[in-house]
Amino acid sequence: MTNTTGTELAIRSTTSESKTKKISRTVFAGVMSMGLIGTVAFPAFAAAQPDEAVASVAPAAQTQQFRTDNIEAVPLVVDVPGVEEDAALVKREKDAEEAKAEAAKAEAEAAEAESLAAARNVDPTGAVTSESVIYNDVPSGAGAQGILAAAISQLGDQQDCTALVERSLRAIGHNVGDLGTAIWQYDPYGTRVSTDALAPGDILIYGNARSGAHVAIYEGNGMAIHGGFPGGTVRAGVHAAWEPLTGAIRPF
Repeated sequence: MTNTTGTELAIRSTTSESKTKKISRTVFAGVMSMGLIGTVAFPAFAAAQPDEAVASVAPAAQTQQFRTDNIEAVPLVVDVPGVEEDAALVKREKDAEEAKAEAAKAEAEAAEAESLAAARNVDPTGAVTSESVIYNDVPSGAGAQGILAAAISQLGDQQDCTALVERSLRAIGHNVGDLGTAIWQYDPYGTRVSTDALAPGDILIYGNARSGAHVAIYEGNGMAIHGGFPGGTVRAGVHAAWEPLTGAIRPF
C-alpha cells in the first residue's frame, strides 16, 4: 500500500471537488436544457387544464345543446298579395264599378220610360194592354150595337187589338179577363159566323185557328175598328190587317 501524504490528499481532494462541480454543472445544464426544450415543444394549450376550468366551461357548452326533434314545424304564412292577385283585385273593383254604373243607367232609363208611359197611358215595357192602361170611359150598351158603340168610342186610344175587344165586351156586360187572338178564346161570348155574312159588331179573327194573329170589330161597309195600329185605335178596311181574315164571332 502506498503511503500518501497530507499534501497529496489535499491536492486530490481539490481535484475531485473540481471534477464533481464540473459534472454537477454539466448535469444541471442538461436538465435545464431538457426543461427548456419541453417548454418550447409543448405549447401552453397542450397542457392539461385543471378540473375546475373544465367544469366552468362545460355548463356553457351544454346550454347550447337542445333538442329540436320534438318541435312541430309550423309553416309561416305571410299574406302578401302578389302581382297577379293585385291585378285580379283591380279587375274586380273595375267590374263592380261598371256594374254599378250599368245598374244606375238602367234605373234611370226605367224611370224615364215609366214617366213617359204615365204621360201616354201605356205600359212601360211597350206592350199596351187592357191591364196596363188607364182608359177613358166606354159607354155601356147591349148586343151588337152596344159593342160597336164601345169600339168607336175608343178611336185614338193607345192600346193593342185585344184590349180594344176586351173593353168592348165589358161594355155590353161580359166579365172578361186577358184575352188573346185565337178564335176559341171568344167562343164563350158569342157564336161563330161565316166571314161572308158579317154584321156590325162582329168580332173579327185573323190568322190561323190555333193561335190567331189579330182581332178587330166590324163596323160595316167593309170597314172595321182596329187596335194596335200606328196611331193607336183606328178605323180601317176589314182586310187592312197583315194577316188574312179567318173567322168571326157574333157577340151575345
